[in-house]
Amino acid sequence: MKKKGIGHLEVILSFVIFLAAVGFALYLFSPGGDRMVNSYLNYIFDDIENNASSYVYIYSVKINGSFIGEAIAVDFARNFGDANISVINSTSQALISKMQNGVIGIACLGNNGSLLPNNSLVKVIVGEGFSSYPSELIPANWNSLSVNKANYEIASTNKKKILTEQKLLAINFSYYSDYGALKQSFNTAGGADFSFIVTFSNNDRIEAKRQPPVGIDVFSDKRNFEILRENGQIDFADVGIQIW
Repeated sequence: MKKKGIGHLEVILSFVIFLAAVGFALYLFSPGGDRMVNSYLNYIFDDIENNASSYVYIYSVKINGSFIGEAIAVDFARNFGDANISVINSTSQALISKMQNGVIGIACLGNNGSLLPNNSLVKVIVGEGFSSYPSELIPANWNSLSVNKANYEIASTNKKKILTEQKLLAINFSYYSDYGALKQSFNTAGGADFSFIVTFSNNDRIEAKRQPPVGIDVFSDKRNFEILRENGQIDFADVGIQIW
């Protein structure tokens, strides 16, 4: 008798799951179904942005005249806390750089390998989501460099929220390690399943993919984002979403 009861329970549960799936499909493909699809796609794009973004400061700094010595100290007059720093020259090469220890808002950048021509304009990125220049490659005397404002000019300042490769990789890890929890946190619990792929300009990719069931319609959208790479440079990438 117990076995028979369990069998009936399994049939009922299977029927309920079937009805839920049919109901979702009917709702999805109803006259308002397009709005439903767009809503789910927008939810996932929004959640990726919310979970994979970080605020960064982006400065354009002009180096006045010839480069003075091996490095200069720049005063940004802002407390960055434990933020990292990346300095990129006009040809997208990374310069040796660091935040000066124990001094608020002072950063040091150097002319490693003559990568900083006279009167150069460099991009300085300060924030989280990337690695700073390896500390073992930075001269110890940089902590005692003095600021000389005649050596530089801060041409522009911009604070922005930007996707980071580091956080996208964390989402990618969660996708494969605990998809159910990620799906729930992405406002898709009880609704559509999803996959995403991030394709950078050099064709590097971050892929989080599942195989949709056979015969299921798959809907997709793609948007272009600025993304802060782990190497401290800003790149453009296409973020594609699929739902079913």
